[in-house]
Amino acid sequence: MSLTGNNFAADLEGDQALAERFAELVSRYPEKRAALIPALHAVQEKLGWLPDEAVAFVAKRFDTTPADVLSVVTFYDMFHREPRGRHDVEVCRNLACRARGGDQVVSRLEKKLGIQCGGTTPDGEFSLGTFECLGGCTEAPVMAVDWRYYRNVDAAKAERIIDEIRAGRAPAQEPRGEEPDCPAALAGHEIYLTKRMRERGQGERLEVGLDDYLDSGGYDALKKALAMERDAVIEVVKASGLRGRGGAGFPCGVKWGFMPKTPKGPHYLAINADESEPGTCKDRLLMERDPHCLIEGAAISAYAIRAETVYVYVRGEYLYPAETLERAIAEARARGFLGENVLGSGVKVEMYVHRGAGAYICGEETALMESLEGKRGHPRPKPPFPAQAGLWQRPTTVNNVETICNVPYIVLQGAAWYRTMGTEKSPGNLLYAVAGRVKRPGIYELPLGTTARRLIEECAGGMQDGCRLIGFNPGGASTGFLRPEHLDVPLDHESLRSVKTMLGTGGITVVDEAFGLVPAVETFVRFFEHETCGQCAPCREGCAWASKLVSRFRDGTARLDDLDVMLDALEHAVGRTICVYPEALAGPVRLGVENFREDFARLVKNKAAAEKPASSQEA
Repeated sequence: MSLTGNNFAADLEGDQALAERFAELVSRYPEKRAALIPALHAVQEKLGWLPDEAVAFVAKRFDTTPADVLSVVTFYDMFHREPRGRHDVEVCRNLACRARGGDQVVSRLEKKLGIQCGGTTPDGEFSLGTFECLGGCTEAPVMAVDWRYYRNVDAAKAERIIDEIRAGRAPAQEPRGEEPDCPAALAGHEIYLTKRMRERGQGERLEVGLDDYLDSGGYDALKKALAMERDAVIEVVKASGLRGRGGAGFPCGVKWGFMPKTPKGPHYLAINADESEPGTCKDRLLMERDPHCLIEGAAISAYAIRAETVYVYVRGEYLYPAETLERAIAEARARGFLGENVLGSGVKVEMYVHRGAGAYICGEETALMESLEGKRGHPRPKPPFPAQAGLWQRPTTVNNVETICNVPYIVLQGAAWYRTMGTEKSPGNLLYAVAGRVKRPGIYELPLGTTARRLIEECAGGMQDGCRLIGFNPGGASTGFLRPEHLDVPLDHESLRSVKTMLGTGGITVVDEAFGLVPAVETFVRFFEHETCGQCAPCREGCAWASKLVSRFRDGTARLDDLDVMLDALEHAVGRTICVYPEALAGPVRLGVENFREDFARLVKNKAAAEKPASSQEA
């Protein structure tokens, strides 16, 4: 509902800067509709929310109906249909942040602001909310003000931030800090993905600028690739064994080879920077600290697959990484590394950043394409596959940020060099994230096949004093929880199958005894319930049932046979939906039950014992 007395329509119609912004956004895409979500961001930035007049205004500009625009607005968490405060305060509510005191931050902010979570202060200055995951797991707890991140926030720091804003100091992005060093743990292997950012970070922003990038050999790989045949570049990447770093681990060169060799129209490269899965924050590191590596990798990849346009789909919450990447793209274009005639080769490669608006499902490649086209992020049935009919029904390859950042190194130094790292079937290094109650949470570059024990005990310094590890997940929320006896299983695609899970994104979150395994499972299941797109009934209903049943165990009202009911509900969802979302939910639930059944049972027994009449206990 709109506020009575506000003439939003006139304000929007008369805003020349907004009109120019719309025109610039539309110019980036082959179809006008694709600029819809960025346009909605622009309108909301002006008004603070999206009243009916704003919806009608956008609909008119995009030659569609208000109902159509409203269907998009209501799908994404970052768009608001009710007025918000001048400053939007969000605290991450997922596992890593909760384990390190995120709930206490929320409680303190409620007292400080005098409102409940979800409310707005009477003076209209602040709105307070929680977000399912903000992508700062190794900097937990994370708090965002107007989508500018503050890291390692405790209750006292949260209060200071509010005081600073009230004093007139605008919120500014806290740049991601240096990743922790642990020379003994990192010794004996080569690093390349993080080497440049460790050596050449600049000033407060810490990002590697274009001149430093060039001084360290940046864009030499692009020059080399442009002197090769396109298919030869694909063959080098294929020979390297590079596997996708977004979770599925599909061979990158093989995927590229699916693209048609004789284009009869546009080809596209879509880079997936929507890392919304709890425990995962490595792509943010790459975009914030070494954006030209991503740009160079994208230019090489686009050349290889015969694409002239690259879209980087950045999760909407990543405002600062998106701005950093936009700035670097402009630098690269000005120096001839992007544009109509890349380095005088006659090859065209354009690159654009496209911000999402808060929907985990958009990390699924076909949902990403739907969202990039300006629609709700509903996955598409396959076939056809993206290489046949992707963006705007044209051949498209979708790769993850970290995957693309490996490409320049492979092209420059060769497939044989790349295979000296990692394992035979999972070569190269991986950016492993370690989060939770460890001494040095951070992102560590190690060869694939490194164990969780090495990452947790050597790199991250072990558990914090007084904390005991009872479980961990090896690669993001969808990989489920393993027991301490699994710490020595190599973290690679093949080895983790032996313990009924997968590598995923390599994001490890530890669970300590004080937090508890069942609350950890509940946190992840609640996340999947919230993020289901709702398109398929088995997923929509299965997620809701699983969340309800896990909550019963947490509060002790469940029955022991509810575990089997929950597994049966998931079994009826898996394989019966358009995408594999139910399989993602099944990870934490199935492994949680299989590996920690006694933890669930203990809660039921403790509740029963507590409610047992005193006379019965005495007898």
